[in-house]
Amino acid sequence: MQLRRPTDPEGGFSIIEVVITTAILMVVVAAMLSLLVAAQRTTSFANRRGDSQDSVRLGLDRMTKELRQLTRFQTTFTADASGAWSGSLLDFYTYTPGNPNTPIRVRWYSSGGTLYREAFTTAGVSTGAVAVIGSLTTGASAPTLFSADSLPGTDPVSGLPVPWQITVSLSIDLTNPGSTYSTRSQVQLRNLQIPRPLT
Repeated sequence: MQLRRPTDPEGGFSIIEVVITTAILMVVVAAMLSLLVAAQRTTSFANRRGDSQDSVRLGLDRMTKELRQLTRFQTTFTADASGAWSGSLLDFYTYTPGNPNTPIRVRWYSSGGTLYREAFTTAGVSTGAVAVIGSLTTGASAPTLFSADSLPGTDPVSGLPVPWQITVSLSIDLTNPGSTYSTRSQVQLRNLQIPRPLT
């Protein structure tokens, strides 16, 4: 007598099962990749924002220290009818850590969306302009870089009108649509000893 083996069903998956499984895996992988890309974009933007804020803080800190040590203006201020002044260039003599006893000429100005600082030696030779902050927001919606409410004083050397306080406003484009970082600082020019205007 001959024994019969039970018939085994064929092993493996059908083509339909393979296609469905592949489609489900592709959906899962695509969702995970989109989450990964979104997380990378968020991290990259946060890093750019942090770097921009740091550079703005450092640049503004340096500028305000130099303005507080200002001894004489080279900037030609032209006030409007209300006495207010605004512009994108400050040119003045100030004490710096490298020259604590002799004031040197320093220029802060913006050009092409970048804030530059140019220092001069005690002999009056430029040491070259250095880019301090990039990606400045420009145009009608951007705040004016430098402004003063009124020009109540007079420079004793040049005779030009000078303010008692400068307002510095920086607005940085964070390279994300509609996203900017803005900060403002007011610096009283204490070395000039110009009295605060009466209000």
